[in-house]
Amino acid sequence: FGKAFLNTTIVSALSGIVVVILASSSAYILSFSFRQSKKLMFSLLISQMIPGITILIPLYLMLGNMGLRNTRLGLIIVYAGLMLPVSILILRNHFMTIPMEIIESAVLDGCTHFQVLSRIILPVVAPGLFATVFYVFLNVWNEFFFALILSESADVKMISVAISEFSTQGGIDYGMMSTAGVIGSVIPLILVILFQKHITEGLVSGWSK
Repeated sequence: FGKAFLNTTIVSALSGIVVVILASSSAYILSFSFRQSKKLMFSLLISQMIPGITILIPLYLMLGNMGLRNTRLGLIIVYAGLMLPVSILILRNHFMTIPMEIIESAVLDGCTHFQVLSRIILPVVAPGLFATVFYVFLNVWNEFFFALILSESADVKMISVAISEFSTQGGIDYGMMSTAGVIGSVIPLILVILFQKHITEGLVSGWSK
């Protein structure tokens, strides 16, 4: 169980970091109005309506062909891909609260779009970035379906799968399952208690425009 706890912590944290890096650049682009922007936004929304089971077999085969099945890296790639669309939508709302005049002035002063993003926008929307990382972390931490299928090896087993294994054909070990459930809730609970203000601010501020 300790190995599963460590695996889940690593995969959840790295998935959050990868997602926020990719989502921030994508959300910055989509915060501008251009001919295909509405179509791209619509595609992101549609992607959230696709049941996970429909892509499970292709993912299983693809990771196997790439040698990434039963690896932490494979899980991180899958979770990052699953969480990226909604993270882009969240961060886009934050970026759109920044007046376009500030961005235009920075570009006229000679800043590249990368400099505008890294030096001006990201510091301003830092609460949104933190909230997005936390949102991804919690979703990955609690995810069971993909973890069950894609982490068959005990070396990369996730905590949700480890908890479920206390229920077998021979019966359910309620004591161990309850204990494991409490232990599995410690990290998310501590994070919520410590950073509740920042999480709330990050999730709400993007809708204030």
